[in-house]
Amino acid sequence: MQKVLGILGPSYSGSTALGYLMNTSKKVFFASELKRLFEGDGARTVCAICGEGCDFWTRGFKQILVDRGPCAAYRLVGEKSKASLVVDGSKMPYFFRKSLSDYGESDCAFLVAKKHPLRLLASYFYNVYLKKKNLDLWKNGSLKDIRASQNELWAEFHQENMNPILGRLWEVYSSIYGFIDKKRVPSLDVRHEDVEEPEFVGSVEDAVYDFFGVSFSLSRTSLTSDFCHPLGGNKAPLWNALGGSNLESRVEVGRWRYYRESKGLVRDDKCFVLFEDHHVMEVKSSDKYKALCELLGYSVDVR
Repeated sequence: MQKVLGILGPSYSGSTALGYLMNTSKKVFFASELKRLFEGDGARTVCAICGEGCDFWTRGFKQILVDRGPCAAYRLVGEKSKASLVVDGSKMPYFFRKSLSDYGESDCAFLVAKKHPLRLLASYFYNVYLKKKNLDLWKNGSLKDIRASQNELWAEFHQENMNPILGRLWEVYSSIYGFIDKKRVPSLDVRHEDVEEPEFVGSVEDAVYDFFGVSFSLSRTSLTSDFCHPLGGNKAPLWNALGGSNLESRVEVGRWRYYRESKGLVRDDKCFVLFEDHHVMEVKSSDKYKALCELLGYSVDVR
């Protein structure tokens, strides 16, 4: 049976970047989010790198997968890619319950993408709330520009959005851990904060070897678009490989240039630029924030 590594986590938890890390091994094929094929008109879903002209995700191949269903998808993707391991970043337990219903602990395992709740909240503020409220600022403003406009934006976000978002994140992670316990398959919690640590890659390599008995050589600093065909997901970690130029500062440039500085996996520290001290104090006073920190094993203070 095709070996499958699933990546679980909410949006903006670093799940897609984990997939790109796994894809640096020639033995791995990262499909990003296979669930996209089975939601709505899945055959119209295109490769985030190649677009509609992708040699891997041809319309004919996608239609075969849609017709055969999620349970057959991993075998067919593995056969076409000739990879020892297919990595699926579909994130949510509801899809893996269907797609991995016939898989046992020797054939599948999971990485759980974790990020400190303050970092998660900053990502939602930046990528969801700000985009909805002020698209021009989100596209073209620097993080410092956004911070200058913060007080008015923050007041509404804090009052109407913060606690519901924290509550949903708690529900997502609770469902993830409940699913893993019930499925009884191996898993590893991967903390986003550790991505720049020297031992980070080795810990993932060791875990995957323990899961499947196969060794993989991964590279945190050499992410590449070669033979990478993700179905959707954030392609920002690959922008340097796709031709983006290095920049001196990630906080003084616009949204679309923000990611291009990175040559590999980098820690998401925009919460330190976006949020002022009094914003952080308001977040830390939230019971939902404290509950999420406890569930994920973080201190309420971000480091």
